Amino acid sequence: LDPPSLSDSQILFAEGPEMERAKEHLEALSDALLRRKRVTFTYHGIHRDVTTEREVRPYGLLFKHSHWYLVGWDETRDAQRIFRVDRMEKVQANAASPATPDYDMPSEPVLEAYRNQEAWELGEGDDTVQALVRVRVPASLWAERNGYGEAVGEGDDGSALRGFEVRQPDPFIRWILSQEGEASIESPPALQEALRTLAKQVSALYQEDANA
Repeated sequence: LDPPSLSDSQILFAEGPEMERAKEHLEALSDALLRRKRVTFTYHGIHRDVTTEREVRPYGLLFKHSHWYLVGWDETRDAQRIFRVDRMEKVQANAASPATPDYDMPSEPVLEAYRNQEAWELGEGDDTVQALVRVRVPASLWAERNGYGEAVGEGDDGSALRGFEVRQPDPFIRWILSQEGEASIESPPALQEALRTLAKQVSALYQEDANA
């Protein structure tokens, strides 16, 4: 069979601006990873809305949920961290002794721990927000079976209260909204307000389509 032509397809893929920003740094990061050279960059933490200087030993690059991530040892924080590549600026590899590695790779694979994580779980530990979500029956059974959050309590109506560690609020809010009322945020207030704002925006878009 011949492959479908573009005119036959109803689904088009367009890369967002964040993908273009990531592409600017991927070559430098890949080269540093292969040569095991430390990299420095400025990083924009989306939750706290601050930019910090980082020095990192690259351990691996991961493409997940339509974004590129760098996993490595953050010398600044003295801990393993994961960074979204499109939030980096001024990426530079250590130019000293270019033929000599700066560090040894870990003996155990490091990317496996992130492969099954949801988009809202990927990010810095410093940016973690503890969220409480009430999930109604039967969606509560589905959430339990698929490991969404941790069980915290149960309501008189059989609903489940589940705790989530949120490192990226936007994908978490979109996921809650996609539950179509079967899940609601109980805390913190900032995430509740963000959910209300997104719901209003989506409602307004549907209203515009209806009036077009």
